Amino acid sequence: MIVAAGKAMGFLRLHRLSELQQFSIFATNGEIGTVQEAQFDDRDWVVRYFLVRTGNWYSGRSVLISTIDLDEIDEVAGVLHVQLARS
Repeated sequence: MIVAAGKAMGFLRLHRLSELQQFSIFATNGEIGTVQEAQFDDRDWVVRYFLVRTGNWYSGRSVLISTIDLDEIDEVAGVLHVQLARS
């Protein structure tokens, strides 16, 4: 499955979901967790949400993060940055 992500430098890059699994998700104020799965909209053929396994800050639960909130991808570090804050 291909995921459209990474708006850095004004362009869009496609990534395989298998490449993004296990990437860390970082909010504006710290790490949220790691990508486990993606929720796919089969009507429009796009990934709508990532299922993220949180770390200790949210008792290791899973949360959904919209792909709309993706900011940039650091492929070298294995990090997805999102425009969200941990609360």
